[in-house]
Amino acid sequence: MVELVDVIDDVDRVIAQKPLEECLRLGILHRAVSVFLWNSRNQIYVQRRSLHDELFPGYWTASCTGHVSAGEDYFEAAVRELREELGINSERPRFVLKFIVPPIRFGALREHEMMYVLESRAGDQELRLDPVEVEEGAFLSVPRLKRFIIENRDSITPDALLSFDKYFKAKGI
Repeated sequence: MVELVDVIDDVDRVIAQKPLEECLRLGILHRAVSVFLWNSRNQIYVQRRSLHDELFPGYWTASCTGHVSAGEDYFEAAVRELREELGINSERPRFVLKFIVPPIRFGALREHEMMYVLESRAGDQELRLDPVEVEEGAFLSVPRLKRFIIENRDSITPDALLSFDKYFKAKGI
């Protein structure tokens, strides 16, 4: 099945629709989400990507991430990704910030995204990880997460490093 995404310009206007695979092969700017999921103990969930993923297999990233499908908005994509990857039904995620991720190369692929960073609350819901997408994960306090990022920098996706940094600054944490 071909996954179509909206191709956008640098001010986030849709200019075309193309298969995601083509966007990744050619480094075409498209939309993505990065969601920070908080639990009732004020911890943020981080996940380790599947070892079978094409991009950065086994790397750590935000609570959930994903591409925005053609015709979908950022909020719909975030809710869908939370459901698909973590098996939860979330409240409508809250927008925090957006930025353009500069082209990131991984093998023959080039990721180039307009990243919407959102946050949501899981409360005490039990996560049901999709083993096709997520290897493992954990809820971490903000101080522990900051240490984790420093200690594991080389095994965190480059877009997640940017998202964490910008998210912490925007939230003043």
